Amino acid sequence: MPPRRTSGSSPLVRTKHDRPKAKTEQAAAPKPQPVVVGIGCSGASFRSLERLFAHFPSDTGAAFVVVFQQAAGMSSAKVLESLSRQSRMPAVLIDEGVELCADHVYLVPQNLVVTIKGGRLHTQVSEEPLGARGAIDSFMLSLADEAQERGVAVLLATHSAEIAAGAARVLHMRDGVLEGQ
Repeated sequence: MPPRRTSGSSPLVRTKHDRPKAKTEQAAAPKPQPVVVGIGCSGASFRSLERLFAHFPSDTGAAFVVVFQQAAGMSSAKVLESLSRQSRMPAVLIDEGVELCADHVYLVPQNLVVTIKGGRLHTQVSEEPLGARGAIDSFMLSLADEAQERGVAVLLATHSAEIAAGAARVLHMRDGVLEGQ
């Protein structure tokens, strides 16, 4: 709206209704959701996981969710320490409801199953014994449903029974991308 002239004066005067809206008054544009790369791996593929993150740049534009099948002597803290050292991106343990951000690495803590919904990660305690959890498969199914064409599945030396349904859904039902070792 153009400035108004006040009666009896020649200079242009702006009123409070004429000023542009402040950024806080403007409607915020929706934040684009990043590509989500789900990485399922077993203890036997730990070195491959380290090498993978050593080669990624810090600005991929993707959020990485690592579902690691714990092996004897491999705690979440040890895996996180290694990922933090190898990756150029921040690496964190997943907290309930954390929003996915591009250029971050999220590690699923031991004894939890993680799903993705509305751009956030949700956790629940696994009731199944170690080795029978299907944590990788559960996350991959959730990734396929939520991220669809923004979802990428990477599988590093996991047992085929663990990932079969999730990988199949990413590949066939959602036109996703699957990389395996």
